[in-house]
Amino acid sequence: MNEPKTPNLGLNKIDRSSPSTTYFDLDKYLDQNWEKVDEGVATKQDLEELREAVGEIDVPDASLTQKGKVQLSNKVDGISETMAATERAVSDARKAAETSAKNASLSRNGGTLTGSGGILSIVNETPELDGLYAQLYPEGIEAGRKAWFGFGDKYSRSLTLTNEFLDGDIVFRDRTGTTSIADLKQSGVKAKQRIVDSLNVLGESASTSDDWEQLEHKLRVGKIYGPNKKVPIEKVKDMQITLAATFSNTQPDIKYGVDIEGNITFGSIISGTNLYKLTNINPAGVERWTTSMNNGWTLSALTVNSIRLEIATIFSRSVNNVTESQVYIFDCRNGVQLRSFQIEPLGYSSLELDDDGLVYVKESYRVNVYDASGGIRTTISYYYSGKEAVCVDRKNGEIYFHANFNGKTGVHKFSNNGTYLWYCPVTFFGGFAIGMQNGVTMLHVRTTGSSNVTLINAKTGEKNLQITNVLPRSFNPRSIIMYSDSILADDNGMGILYGAEEESSGSNYCKLALGIYSEGGKYKRSLDFSDSLYAFINVKGIFASGDGSRPDKILFIFSSRINVYNINAEILG
Repeated sequence: MNEPKTPNLGLNKIDRSSPSTTYFDLDKYLDQNWEKVDEGVATKQDLEELREAVGEIDVPDASLTQKGKVQLSNKVDGISETMAATERAVSDARKAAETSAKNASLSRNGGTLTGSGGILSIVNETPELDGLYAQLYPEGIEAGRKAWFGFGDKYSRSLTLTNEFLDGDIVFRDRTGTTSIADLKQSGVKAKQRIVDSLNVLGESASTSDDWEQLEHKLRVGKIYGPNKKVPIEKVKDMQITLAATFSNTQPDIKYGVDIEGNITFGSIISGTNLYKLTNINPAGVERWTTSMNNGWTLSALTVNSIRLEIATIFSRSVNNVTESQVYIFDCRNGVQLRSFQIEPLGYSSLELDDDGLVYVKESYRVNVYDASGGIRTTISYYYSGKEAVCVDRKNGEIYFHANFNGKTGVHKFSNNGTYLWYCPVTFFGGFAIGMQNGVTMLHVRTTGSSNVTLINAKTGEKNLQITNVLPRSFNPRSIIMYSDSILADDNGMGILYGAEEESSGSNYCKLALGIYSEGGKYKRSLDFSDSLYAFINVKGIFASGDGSRPDKILFIFSSRINVYNINAEILG
């Protein structure tokens, strides 16, 4: 029968397939098996010979092109191509890469790029291609870019910043706030329009189609006519008076006012009725608005406050032989009545409205100050001095008048609450004006000689100086001189004075003259009117200007017409 053997060395195995097997041969199963094992085991000499044979085998170093032996390394910043990275080196490199990626990229929700100081460079590696710019996709890349900055093409040397949103803008921000490109453009447009408007007002043809160089040339070289508060009076070569407009008027005792734009407000009776109306016209005589009063009301006084854009009026009427008087305040822009209140029905000679809304009414030998609701704030009484006049500083709410007060004839000053402030003895000829000179409020008073002006410090009451011979010659005035309207001062140290005299003894005609002075009379210009004006009727002068500080118009009222003259000054280049 077949005896079982082991598969590798062929060792004898006991056959256990037959249950009857009970005895076995030890020599066969043990000694023979050990001899086979001993024959299959290499001797020490065999091992030495094998070691020598292996050592003689030539294994090359591994490279990128052949297999071979390699050396291990823990470095993560090496550049060798023959070293093999250990598990530790791989782990260190992974951690460094994760940290670098985290610091160098932003998450979907934003984040911070951090690192040491240095320069971030965007380099065009292919200069033959057009453009080098960064694109922004605020609504996602699928929606397309909406902003970019950079150079649009390879030939451009201008850096472009673009916002492609239809309603978007480009905004600059600093510690003081934000400014957009649209703001800057609009600011330039407005500035150019103001310069063009100023040149046109001064008689120089200009438009916004002129470039800045052309406008600069017209400002610097061209003959510019008209007062300009940035031009010192020593630059004034000559003055001219030109008739700008004439309006018909049928009212012998018209009351009027002029705002800083030259718009004229006056009252008149509607033909064939007992209805009074207010009319407002622009300097060219075109009607802007008109408003009517109730039957029987007659206009007694009128004034315009250009800061408040309000017109103050006094209307009076007689009902059952009882006189009623009301103050009405209107909007200067559209004639809408704003408020009204009743006042004492006395004789009125002048009316003022200050910048705080207080109303000053000069009555017979007294001044009443009313608050906005019609309550009397204070009353100041004085005595007739032969030549009386009242002037109100609208900005500061202070009252000046020339009269006899407490036995002293001269200029007196009160606050609008009735506090007496000072007295200055001057020989008054007629006319007050409030202005500024070197930051100090000055009272300009027309004094003796009809052509002289005395400047008084409005705060202290001290005489500052006297300016003589403002007008081109001496005048022998008649009642045509209106004391409160014959002098004007601005906030830049300039004043204007006009005078009138009979054309000949007993004549009903007179001649007018105009004088301009500045810096305490250091610079003066004067001229005679060529027109003869009818005397003994209501002839007054009102000055106005576009910025409210420099007079550029004079307005004369006659029994049948209104003349508006432009005051022009030729400026030396």
